[in-house]
Parts: sequence; structure tokens; C-alpha cells
Amino acid sequence: MGSILLIVGMVLILFLMYRSSKKKERERFQMLDSISVGDEITTIGGIMGKVIRVKDDYFIIETGNDRTKLKITRGAVNYVDKSVNAKASAPANSAGAKEVQVNNVKASKKD
Repeated sequence: MGSILLIVGMVLILFLMYRSSKKKERERFQMLDSISVGDEITTIGGIMGKVIRVKDDYFIIETGNDRTKLKITRGAVNYVDKSVNAKASAPANSAGAKEVQVNNVKASKKD
């Protein structure tokens, strides 16, 4: 009876491990599929850049002040920062107003 419980427990643990790894893999594929022009990405090697072209199996990114262009495969992407793209497409504040964040408090400031 004890060995049956041990086997059932091991099967349950293996199932949960398999399920969590599949979930992480699915999330990674969704992240890679959602990359669009204008997104900031970080590669597994630590290179950071802005996506300027999206192809089926690679991206062209622009890095640094000298705007160097690099061809990066999809598998080399480690992190995608969508907030940069969202900030660029966000509507502007009322005429002449700037949004300033100090000590995690946002405030509007007129010029």
C-alpha cells in the first residue's frame, strides 16, 4: 500500500512539473509572437535595442546612439518592454502640460 502511494505521489509531481514547464513555454511563445515594431527588447546576451523590422524568424533591432542595426533571431530574445511603445503612442496632455513623476507621485506641470 505504501509503495502505491509513493508511485502516485511521484506521478503527481512529474505531472505538475510538466504542466508548469508547458505553461512557461506557452507564455514565451506568446511573448515572442507579440513583438512589434517599436518595442524595446533585451537579448539573452544582454544587448538592448528597439525593434525596427519584424520577420518570420528574426528581428532587426537598433542599438545605441550611433543607431547600429543588428539581426537577432527570435530565440535570442529574453525580455520585451512594451511600455516604451505604449508611451510613444500615448496621447499628449493638455496644451503645454508635462507629466512629472517624483517619488512615485505623478504631477502635471504647465510650461
